[in-house]
Amino acid sequence: MANTSYFWVFKGTSIIASRRYYAFDLVPAFWNALVVHANTGQIKSIDRVKDEISRGGADDLSAWVNGDFHHAFHSTNDSEVLARYAEIIVWSQNQNQYSLAENADLRLVAYAPLFEDKTGIDMIVDRL
Repeated sequence: MANTSYFWVFKGTSIIASRRYYAFDLVPAFWNALVVHANTGQIKSIDRVKDEISRGGADDLSAWVNGDFHHAFHSTNDSEVLARYAEIIVWSQNQNQYSLAENADLRLVAYAPLFEDKTGIDMIVDRL
């Protein structure tokens, strides 16, 4: 069986890219490439990321996640995801450096390892 890696897009990565380095009007090829790779199943994200971006207002990123990229978002409303999410919350309560705010990225961390065949998972994470 071939090893397949999925790239998971975090909320912060998308926001930072659209506002700083890869603005839609300056580098449309970046956003088009993400759609192309989402169409092949190599790039994915979750419903909570889409929801948080959409709540940010009517901008190019919101239009993109609700338009060209909408099919790349997967639902996290699953008992296995919610159980894993609860484990992460409990763990984070014992870590001083993490806040417990509801956050799409925590849901993504809970969801990604449970996805499909689990053969390989990489995450696109902002480090800013």
